[in-house]
Amino acid sequence: MSLVQLIDSLIDEIGSGLNDATIRNRLLTMREQAEAVDTALKRCNTALDECNLALHDACSDLERFKSDAQQGKLPPDQESLVQSLARSGGTQWISDMQSQHHADKLSKSGFVEIGTRMLRNGRTHVLVSLTDRGREYAVKNKLT
Repeated sequence: MSLVQLIDSLIDEIGSGLNDATIRNRLLTMREQAEAVDTALKRCNTALDECNLALHDACSDLERFKSDAQQGKLPPDQESLVQSLARSGGTQWISDMQSQHHADKLSKSGFVEIGTRMLRNGRTHVLVSLTDRGREYAVKNKLT
């Protein structure tokens, strides 16, 4: 029986001669349910606070990405790859799938050139080099 139904039945039985023990038992049951509801509400409020924080962080990230895009900056993962290439002299073998994915995107936008692909120890290695545009971006954004 729900908390509201328990309260309603207790109200309806006022004056019906219920003894104190019966009333006490019903009130204890209602108290237990109220405590459970209160605990659940606290958990929900905590989860809501966490969601609001995550939403705020996501909005901040989005604003930063928009600002970076307006300034002609690359997304962080792609910029990290350009920085790694710039620090290694402009050319590097990469083998992890995520870096290859970012290299493909950078290649489409003219920042890197993808060269030889080689299978070694069961993994595909790709030779990636900065283009003139990639080197210019690295110098302009002080990634070296």
